Amino acid sequence: MENLAPAIMEPIKQAGNGDVYAVTPTFNSYTLAYNKNIFKEIGVKKPVSGMNWEDVYTLSQEIQSKSNYKGVSLGLPSSDEEFYYLYQIISRPIYSIQENNNEISINNTVNQKYWSLFSKIYIDNERANDKEFLKGNVGMAILPVANLMDKELFQTFAAQDLKIEIVEMPIFSENEGGLAYSDSLFAISSKSKNIEAAASFLEYIQGKEFATYLSSGSLLPSYWDNEIKDSFIEKYNFDPTPIYQQR
Repeated sequence: MENLAPAIMEPIKQAGNGDVYAVTPTFNSYTLAYNKNIFKEIGVKKPVSGMNWEDVYTLSQEIQSKSNYKGVSLGLPSSDEEFYYLYQIISRPIYSIQENNNEISINNTVNQKYWSLFSKIYIDNERANDKEFLKGNVGMAILPVANLMDKELFQTFAAQDLKIEIVEMPIFSENEGGLAYSDSLFAISSKSKNIEAAASFLEYIQGKEFATYLSSGSLLPSYWDNEIKDSFIEKYNFDPTPIYQQR
């Protein structure tokens, strides 16, 4: 499993208390994308992997103070209600529900801290969304990698001179880690009548041949090597390495 993305394998291991009980050939992940042209134009230091959310907020303020661009967008909320649901997704690495003496608390200290921070990011950036980022009006964006691979979305909204780079998803100091997920887990049943065939199938969908096939479409394969990386860069014009490396 040395060629499988830590970004998705680590959550699978955590779910199995250190053991792997299932695998997935594909995954998706959120990432921090930034407009290279904007950062070059205004001379602001580019985002880096390992930033926390406070760093993102500070950088977004710097962008706005030195230009007419918005600092960062947090997805595609079209209303304040949708922003609430988006916050629930982004804040998954921290536990919003806390149990204490058999009582459940939703408004715990950590949740209050980040609800306040994300609300400031959202409001201070005039409710910017990822469509505005693609149009070249926003310096940074938090978005699923699948959106960066969506050619129809780019053809509809992206500026012709848009140049994007990505870094790892910003981290929460209380629980460092990314936001990778998959809806297609495969495992071998203990009641399987043909374990060898099942194991061969799992090996195939986790291997290079199938990953090459997946990457020829618009899916993010769990298998990862330099050839897959180079083909991805050629097709989408940005280096996906941070997606695979974040744990």
